[in-house]
Amino acid sequence: MPDRTALPDLDRRISAAFTELTVARARFQLNPCGEVVTACELAEAGLNELLELRFALTHAPVEPPLQAA
Repeated sequence: MPDRTALPDLDRRISAAFTELTVARARFQLNPCGEVVTACELAEAGLNELLELRFALTHAPVEPPLQAA
């Protein structure tokens, strides 16, 4: 997993992925065909993956509760 110093690059990738999704959705509004639906799904999946990675990098993991002995 990358360290926090990779966040600026990750943010740029998220921005580019969001732009790609926006373009795919605009194309879908103009021409709702299967090819464009697939492009939207792929763009959305890529964006979600990047957002999940950013969340994992910026939030501490949740520790499980201690169990009584």
